[in-house]
Amino acid sequence: MALPIDLKRQVEQLSTSNIFLCPEWFDLLSRHCVQQPDHAQIYHYGIGEESAILPVILQGKRRGYARSLTNFYTPFFYPLFSSDRALAMLCEQMFIERGIEKLDLEPLPGGARLEALEQALGQVGYAVFPYFRFGNWFMHTKGRSFEDYYRDRSGQLKNTIKRKRQKLTHRYGFKHQIFTDEADQEAAKRVYWQVYNKSWKQKEPFPAFISGLIDLAAAKGWMRLAVLYAGDEPIAVQLWLVAGGVASIYKLAYDERFREFSPGSVLSYEMFRHVIDHDRVTEIDYLVGDEPYKKDWMEARRERWGLVAFNQGTLMGRSLAAIERIKRVLRFVRASNP
Repeated sequence: MALPIDLKRQVEQLSTSNIFLCPEWFDLLSRHCVQQPDHAQIYHYGIGEESAILPVILQGKRRGYARSLTNFYTPFFYPLFSSDRALAMLCEQMFIERGIEKLDLEPLPGGARLEALEQALGQVGYAVFPYFRFGNWFMHTKGRSFEDYYRDRSGQLKNTIKRKRQKLTHRYGFKHQIFTDEADQEAAKRVYWQVYNKSWKQKEPFPAFISGLIDLAAAKGWMRLAVLYAGDEPIAVQLWLVAGGVASIYKLAYDERFREFSPGSVLSYEMFRHVIDHDRVTEIDYLVGDEPYKKDWMEARRERWGLVAFNQGTLMGRSLAAIERIKRVLRFVRASNP
């Protein structure tokens, strides 16, 4: 999805170094993950210094259904806007000029930003329904060194990593490597897929997207692709993305044959050390999901939400809103009377 230069510049300015809101991120998604790339659109409102931008995918025969330009690769999404007025004008444009009957946006931050978006859509005539997407574990480094941070981890985690490192050393010897430079991207991709294809994870649905992301991260200086070796054999990989003072833990995999050595935890130890002491990030983000192991490394949890909105100015929109209300009442009744 190639953007005009002026619009690309606005997206870059409004995304404020957030990898998952930058033009290149949406371009990757539209090229590799959208079945009909021409259905990927940028809704834009702009007058003078005021600007609001919303990347979407249009669906349906009349393209009256718009959903955020996101999928299972997306850990964070939010409209880009310079002011509340610009956001309100963008919502009005979608409601009146484009006649979007159904709008589905996710995964959004909770709290005040979710409420602001809900209010902006409601004011122009959408019936808006929030829904929970997933938990997100993260931590602020607070100026600590890795040694200070690690001192506060649980005794169980520290004992596990100590034992597994000793076991790996005794059996094979081990080392780790962190690819960060553009010159390393081909080697990084090669070893990533070598390990991923031996892991427990399901086959990657869009492998070209992941390879493209590694290329983009290398070119932008975001790439932190770590590899753990048992002897000379790579047994675990982790792709972290570092930008704007935030280290995002994006992809993890290890060779199932080496499960007994907890290679993921051993490699995480090295990566936390690197981003805290070398990159000096202010935040580390585990992105998607409430898996129990994340609590061992993180210190706080927040939630990501979705909003589905229906245009009450059209018969179809009102019908869809009514159906949604009925579905929510039924879910509440079922939950109250198991």
